[in-house]
Amino acid sequence: MPSGTSFSIDSLAEDLKRLGVGMGARIHVAYSGGMDSHVLLHGLSELRGSMGLKLVARHINHGLNPQSDSWATHCQEQCDRLSVVCQTEKLKLKRGARESLEATARQARYDCLQRVLEPGDVLATAHHLDDQAETVLMMLLRGSGLPGLAAMPRRRAFGVGTLLRPLLGYSRRDLWGYAQVHGLCWVDDSSNQDVDFSRNFIRHRIFPVLQGRWPQVAQVLTRSASHCAEAAQLLDELARADLALCQGEYSGLLQPAAPVLSVAAVTGLDLIRQKNLIRYWCRCVVGSTPHTGLLDEILQGVVVHGESGRARVCWRGQVIRRYRDCLVIVPDFELPGADQEIQWDLGGPLTIKSLGLRLSKMDCPGMGIDPRHLPSSGISLRWRQGGEICHLPGREGGHALKKLYQERGIPPWERQQIPLIYIGDTLVGVAGLWTCHAFAAMPTTRGIVITVEPR
Repeated sequence: MPSGTSFSIDSLAEDLKRLGVGMGARIHVAYSGGMDSHVLLHGLSELRGSMGLKLVARHINHGLNPQSDSWATHCQEQCDRLSVVCQTEKLKLKRGARESLEATARQARYDCLQRVLEPGDVLATAHHLDDQAETVLMMLLRGSGLPGLAAMPRRRAFGVGTLLRPLLGYSRRDLWGYAQVHGLCWVDDSSNQDVDFSRNFIRHRIFPVLQGRWPQVAQVLTRSASHCAEAAQLLDELARADLALCQGEYSGLLQPAAPVLSVAAVTGLDLIRQKNLIRYWCRCVVGSTPHTGLLDEILQGVVVHGESGRARVCWRGQVIRRYRDCLVIVPDFELPGADQEIQWDLGGPLTIKSLGLRLSKMDCPGMGIDPRHLPSSGISLRWRQGGEICHLPGREGGHALKKLYQERGIPPWERQQIPLIYIGDTLVGVAGLWTCHAFAAMPTTRGIVITVEPR
């Protein structure tokens, strides 16, 4: 590679200012020890005096290469030379089903980096122009939509901080020139030559061919990514407007954290806008966009033809469900068994982690359970098996819980999730909803109300 470079400390300072990095910013640098991240760390270290930057190098040891530990040592040595604090964390990767090793490592790395940020902190990564062009091509080959083809933004929210990519305007050749001028020393990961990995295959087999025919291919693809990002922003604006237009009302007890959609309103949109809305809705809640097949399953199997209370699609620990006119995304909890029982002495709030619930008690005049009926040991919580009967105050005779749930508009999944209150083997009521007549507080009595809310 030639040693000329258009990247400099002055140009980096200008880029940081354009990205909103002010005096005294605390910057965490994702530092692998490779050339790209070392150039970034070196450049930022040169700006500490003029910009008052507080730098921390973050090295993530994935443990995937026999040389991983020696790389960590190298990173510490280079940081010592630059008088930069170096923090290393070693990961134990758990590869998910149908998930590539690349994706697993990347997600684990970003999860780790996100955890260390404090409010207002910046995470800087060394992604450059060639990385961006490779990403665009990878997304195109995967059949991605506009958000995927927009590739990597220069700046985005990241946990409680901000993620910046200040090198996106520079090529690998530019950074190599800077490294040569400043005599930098870095490690070379041999796995970067392994063309079994998709990105490496594109980098070593595809891009040289493209650059031979179109020398400016990286710049052109990056420009296309910018156009896609602008178009994706417009689609998001339309989706936000449609989200407000299609807002539904949830009749259940456990209000979902995500917006509820009206099935009637969603199906009133044309198909393209339906897809755009569902993609945006899912991305806001889950953090990623459903692939084409899953999107069709959501639209056809839940929204359009889904049976109320039964239609569901599971995805990334969440469940997209439909009940009457409501379309919701709720966590996918493992429902309790018929013989499961929890004792609660009412001495303080009770958290049921497996169901994502928090139960509390409060005193209310003329409402809830008459405390004279409560044994000193407290109450027991069980879950619906079917056939339970409750005689509500002010109503004639007993009523099946199924009928009461239907009248109240409680979705079927909540009926299995909300605990029933028992004293001995006698049903006292349903947490957060009803107290059976025989245990209800009189108007002149201060009763105990059991509340239940999502945790």
